[in-house]
Amino acid sequence: MDNRTRLIKYNSLIIATGSRAKTLEETGVDSGGYANVVSIRKASDIGHLRRVISERAPRKKSSVSTLSSTKANKDIPACVIGGGYIGLESASYLHGWGFNVTVIHSGKQLLTRFLPPEVGFRYTQLYRKSNVTVILEETPVGVLGGFNATGILMSDGTTINCSLVVSAVGAVPNTDLFQNQLNLTSDGGIKTDNELQTGIPGVYAVGDVVAFPWDFYNGTHKRWPFGDHARRSGEHVARIILYRPHHLLEEIKVDQYLNKTASMIANKTTYRYIPKTTFDSLLGPRKKIDANTIVESRFIKPAHGEFYGYMIGRVIYFNCIRNRFKFGAFWVHNGKAVGTYMEGGLNKDFRLMKKVAEMQLPVQEIEYEHMEKDGLGWARETLDRELDASVYPGFSIKDSFFHSDLSPRQTDIDKYDASETFIEEDTAFERSGYSGVGSADYSDVMDIARL
Repeated sequence: MDNRTRLIKYNSLIIATGSRAKTLEETGVDSGGYANVVSIRKASDIGHLRRVISERAPRKKSSVSTLSSTKANKDIPACVIGGGYIGLESASYLHGWGFNVTVIHSGKQLLTRFLPPEVGFRYTQLYRKSNVTVILEETPVGVLGGFNATGILMSDGTTINCSLVVSAVGAVPNTDLFQNQLNLTSDGGIKTDNELQTGIPGVYAVGDVVAFPWDFYNGTHKRWPFGDHARRSGEHVARIILYRPHHLLEEIKVDQYLNKTASMIANKTTYRYIPKTTFDSLLGPRKKIDANTIVESRFIKPAHGEFYGYMIGRVIYFNCIRNRFKFGAFWVHNGKAVGTYMEGGLNKDFRLMKKVAEMQLPVQEIEYEHMEKDGLGWARETLDRELDASVYPGFSIKDSFFHSDLSPRQTDIDKYDASETFIEEDTAFERSGYSGVGSADYSDVMDIARL
């Protein structure tokens, strides 16, 4: 060691180095190093984006929390490279600020990595109807410009004009430091056991960097780079370190109660995670209130969706007859509902769909038609039947508002949450005072843009 390094001793070490935004160069695109080519990953990236936008779209003098969305911005072109969560949320905010937005995506539909084609098609149509240009199955090869970027050169030789480029082409785990010390997967994740412990005793990995064994995939190590997993994996390892020291468990033999407690703690150390992703489009037609007031699109017609479980097997879609924005899907594999997707529902609908995926409710082929016609109704009936018959005799879904731990019980499951409004005539789900609550896992970063 030299005077710039120091040795830190530890009993337990948690690796939570997260991930960084993948550069355009890593995808074979020459970004040119222009200042108006921005990646979104950290709070500092938002600050850079705001500075770039301010140079091209000055604020209203009366506005503190939002950027100008006047006609002056209407003809300013902005390009977003990438049709995943970050790319689409970036496009949503740029659209809300009045930019003429183009999204470039190499897939056949938007969100192809995490949602099935039918759901991706719905979002593709939603963005196009909101006057966002969506270019699919094409890839950029370079960024053109002089002092700043002025266009995107496409693989077919065409050029797309732009004054701002947002790169949202994925993320790379920050594991370079551990290349020769820990066992890594092909995509750079740190392999762990089912307690999230690496090959070195006392060293754990959490969040974007951890590749843990999935029981559902026969122990295959996979990463799940989303915020919900990052929070839960961190909590899991913290509990192990704080409440189950290995030397302490060996010494807990005082009485029967403590032995039982030790056994319960030991059984909780396996990390069992049900995959979850959420997404908000935050798009819709811009509404002119009067000559001086324009309501930004993200406050008018947000489309909120949540996915739970595993995207494998047969997909069964359902659509509520009253409201076309209330839409969902089930994934059925080996006679069980192993995955669910819900869009435009109320809190009780999302919790219901989550519980279906957690319990992997049994499905018979004769029930497919019922699931297609009334998916939420099938879920309520089946969950009620399964709980009454086996897990909790005498316990009905009608008596409980389902949380992940089936508690606490509430008798007002059929009451709307006071913070929600369901607008049938607009076929839209709107949260009063909507500010991105429940949006995609990385939208916490995007929310900083409104500060």
